Amino acid sequence: LHVGVVGYGLVGATFVRQALAGAGRLEAELGVRLELAGVARSASMLLLPEGGGQVLADGAWPSAGGEVPTNLRGLADHIVHAAAASGGRAVLVDNTAAEGPAELYEEWLAAGVDVVTPNKRAGSGPRDRYERIFEASRKGGSRFLYEATVGAGLPIIAPLQGLVSAGDSVRKVEGIFSGT
Repeated sequence: LHVGVVGYGLVGATFVRQALAGAGRLEAELGVRLELAGVARSASMLLLPEGGGQVLADGAWPSAGGEVPTNLRGLADHIVHAAAASGGRAVLVDNTAAEGPAELYEEWLAAGVDVVTPNKRAGSGPRDRYERIFEASRKGGSRFLYEATVGAGLPIIAPLQGLVSAGDSVRKVEGIFSGT
């Protein structure tokens, strides 16, 4: 599983650190080998060779160089090529709250890249973009996994999907929601 990470602040760095720390267990228990292939922050990114993800294992951005200007299409291309070379899958994890990455979800999903994100932009933006994202996911054979929070951080999407898939029907959701 070749992983690219967009957003390397507190959340992104913690995600990378935890993913790398749990990679051995993931492979032992599920047979999934996790390969951190690239990480992008606002101005620069690292495109990592196979096994290169360990430079980020402590969560600190490496000072040894190797950075290039951030180009999210380039990051996705790098991850797709790495996955194709190994016969694996590509996934991009967007840890940002930015509009820019959300605008690329459709393109990434159509190319077969799975997208995992807490970014609310795709779900709170134009309805036609939201629908195109899911259509691209179907056409690309990829998955769009997202979660949002309401009520001071309570997850809402996955529990509602669980209720519906178990046969319940949700008639109405009431509450005080954030502006996003």
